[in-house]
Amino acid sequence: MDRWQPTQDELLDAMAGAPDGMCVTDPAGQVIFVNQAFASLCSTDAASLVGRPLAALLAAGPEVDLGSLLRRAAEQGEAICEASLIDGAGRAHRVGVTARACGQGPRLAIIHLVRDITREKRAEEDLRESRQLLQSVVAQSPTAIIGWDIEFRVTEWNHAAVRIFGWEKHEAVGRHAAFIVPGATRPQVDAVWNELLQASGGRRSTNDNLRRDGRSIRCEWYNVPLFDDAGRVSGVMSLVEDVTEKQRLQQDRDVLTLAIDQSDDAFVMTDRVGTILYVNQAFEKMTGYALRDVIGRNPRLLQSGEHDRAFYRTMWETILSGRTWRGDLTNRRKDGELYTENMTITAVFGPDGTISNFVAAKRDVTRLRELDERSRQSQKMEAIGRLAGGIAHDFNNMLNVIIGYAEMAAEVLPASHPVASDIREIERAAQRSAELTRQLLTFSRKQVIEPRPVCLNDSVADLAKTLGRLIGEHIALEFHPEPDLWRVMVDPAQVDQILANLATNARDAMPRGGHLVIRTANCVADEAFCDEHLGLEPGDYVMLSVSDDGMGMDPQTSRHIFEPFYTTKLAGKGTGLGLATVKGVVDQNGGTIELVSEPGKGTHFQIFLPRTLAEPAIPAAPEMPAAVVDGGMVLLVEDDDHLRELTGAMLAKLGFTVLSAATPLAALQVYQKNPGAFRLLVTDIVMPGMNGRELHECLAEMRPDLRTVFMSGYAEQGVIDPALLRPGLAFVPKPFHRADLDRAVKAALGAALPGSSGRPAAGAD
Repeated sequence: MDRWQPTQDELLDAMAGAPDGMCVTDPAGQVIFVNQAFASLCSTDAASLVGRPLAALLAAGPEVDLGSLLRRAAEQGEAICEASLIDGAGRAHRVGVTARACGQGPRLAIIHLVRDITREKRAEEDLRESRQLLQSVVAQSPTAIIGWDIEFRVTEWNHAAVRIFGWEKHEAVGRHAAFIVPGATRPQVDAVWNELLQASGGRRSTNDNLRRDGRSIRCEWYNVPLFDDAGRVSGVMSLVEDVTEKQRLQQDRDVLTLAIDQSDDAFVMTDRVGTILYVNQAFEKMTGYALRDVIGRNPRLLQSGEHDRAFYRTMWETILSGRTWRGDLTNRRKDGELYTENMTITAVFGPDGTISNFVAAKRDVTRLRELDERSRQSQKMEAIGRLAGGIAHDFNNMLNVIIGYAEMAAEVLPASHPVASDIREIERAAQRSAELTRQLLTFSRKQVIEPRPVCLNDSVADLAKTLGRLIGEHIALEFHPEPDLWRVMVDPAQVDQILANLATNARDAMPRGGHLVIRTANCVADEAFCDEHLGLEPGDYVMLSVSDDGMGMDPQTSRHIFEPFYTTKLAGKGTGLGLATVKGVVDQNGGTIELVSEPGKGTHFQIFLPRTLAEPAIPAAPEMPAAVVDGGMVLLVEDDDHLRELTGAMLAKLGFTVLSAATPLAALQVYQKNPGAFRLLVTDIVMPGMNGRELHECLAEMRPDLRTVFMSGYAEQGVIDPALLRPGLAFVPKPFHRADLDRAVKAALGAALPGSSGRPAAGAD
């Protein structure tokens, strides 16, 4: 078959239908022929383009020399360039021009293949700009961006990476990751790397890294695998953030939050208008409101109504001015109970210097205020007690003089004498005054007592009949004893005082009758129990409660009920010493007393006394006292002149020769002149300077077997236990009768001293 040779018309038809623009010019650039695609590109018809110079259509610009293009095409056969083509509407199109020479000599023509590359150029420009932008973003990113090849070597390292790790880009690129990965972290990092090479998704990790200076830092990594056209992993891009300081701050915040949440003080954070944003666990414990109950609410939900608007207005004016407010206020718990809190409110300022929040620190001081009140009350009672004790001491001496002289006067008068009955009345009045003095001493804890192990069940049972007569038949008495009740160390007479006084008060509170209930119980006071019963220390206690269903008392009366001379009874109906005496007895024995009372609901007293493990002493078989020889020399020491004179007269009537001294110093001087002459020392205990016991000890150094009678109506050290006095020593409480003094003298003289035959010491006569 002959080779096909297209005709000129066939070639022109092929050129005319080509999809790309074709333009044929002579060597000088004059248009000879254009196809339809070129005409469309120029937005005109083909005929109008023929005969025009190509330079008029191609705005080649300085980058293209059209004449040079034509010469190169003619000489070399082909030339390529890019140019701008201006269409009929004045729009520029970027075109790629390929010029080829066709023919020779006079038939030489240049065929220009013109392709519109505007979109391609725009895409290339966009890609170039995108790459520039991406490079700029990578370089300037505050987050470190690191590229890796599949061998885990650095390919990209931006400024943030330099800042975080300390290595410059040229120092890092091409290095294996080991230079920033400590050995201990390497297995973790390798595991993440292997996952990246095998998976299609990113991986997050947090691990320790190394800086150039050797310092360890904590970094967060977000690693993304990169893929080639075949879908294979070609590298990895990592975003890295140094979270060392961030984690430290977070740990500090966590510790602070934990500390606040576990604090015993309640914390509340609000916004500027008081809306609650946060409360800690102590707040829930203090108020009963949980976080979910108060978020979004105002703290006014705690208001008790105890404070007026001016109080809260002052508070808000203070904190809105940026100053700190401190103070106590009474609020109401979720269950309705009132409590007192000490609160400090502080403003929190934002970056612009304005108040953004308020933080309140709260402490429940209800118990503390009660303790403060009890302490103030105790101090007041202590002061009154010292005054009362001092008065009672002097008053006892005067009563002793009255009773003693009245007794001696009555002895010398016949019963029919008209003055005899008056003297007996004087004596009875003095005895009643002595009872009042004992109450004062009990209140002031200066009463002379003889404590011993006592079971309160026995004390209440022994006194039950007496109490029944005291309260009357219109009041029912109930006693509920605890089986196996522990013992307490107390003077049994004081238990009688407590029960008698409480029963009397209950009787007066139930004029129309009612119930008086006495209970005993064993109590183990732990920390929680002591929190509920102020004044107690942890340990074992015996509880004695006395309750009535009488009129009860309001809080104001309850606060003062234990004060001496405070009474709710009509004038002349009470001294106001009954409950003060009870409290004095309880305090003197190391216990505490609590009162719960409400008008119309009766009164409930609870007394807690410390448990004792001591067993009651087994009464010893009575010894036959040694014969007491009448008479002998007695050294009498008493600082009250009248009582010294009276006591000397009493001793004289008992057959003794008396030498008196007003002070212990004077007594020492008298005794030292002839210590063997004195058969007995009779001395007051409470005296200025040296007391009676110290005087006895000084004299006993010269005379170890010295017999002594101590006198006192005032316990200087709080407790004197006559039962513990050794043989040869006796005690007589003031005020006393001559018979009381006689018994004490005989007890001292008649006791058999250790190592003696029971006879009076030589020279005692």
